[in-house]
Amino acid sequence: MEFVIRPPDEATMAELEAEVEEVAREYEGPRRLCPCGKMFTPYRSFQHYHSDACRVKFEKGRPSSYTKRPFVMVKCKQCGTEFRTNDGKQHYCSHECYVKHETERHVEPETRRCLNCEKEFTTSHWMKRYCGDQCRKEARWKHH
Repeated sequence: MEFVIRPPDEATMAELEAEVEEVAREYEGPRRLCPCGKMFTPYRSFQHYHSDACRVKFEKGRPSSYTKRPFVMVKCKQCGTEFRTNDGKQHYCSHECYVKHETERHVEPETRRCLNCEKEFTTSHWMKRYCGDQCRKEARWKHH
């Protein structure tokens, strides 16, 4: 018995193409309608636009969540003046007040005695116990 392979006729080809298209649509997942009117398959569950250009175009006029926050009156940590802000993390009325508060907050240097060599040294760091790296490393090797 001899098999002859011949190309499918046009009707069979159209059926095959329709079937392939239907399977591809099922594989793609749910499709969404972009605000611009174009249908698209989202790559992420939260994707609402078919392209970045479309997203920029439609979100340009919308207010951001930052501008939607209510304004509140807050007292400056440095000078005590009240100022209006919609940022819950802002504690100072100006950059100058912030800098002034941070410089006043620093601890004055104190004199300590090195735990390894008993030599006196000056530091403003609350945890420093050795006069330098060499003493710190020597002390580390003594204990091991």
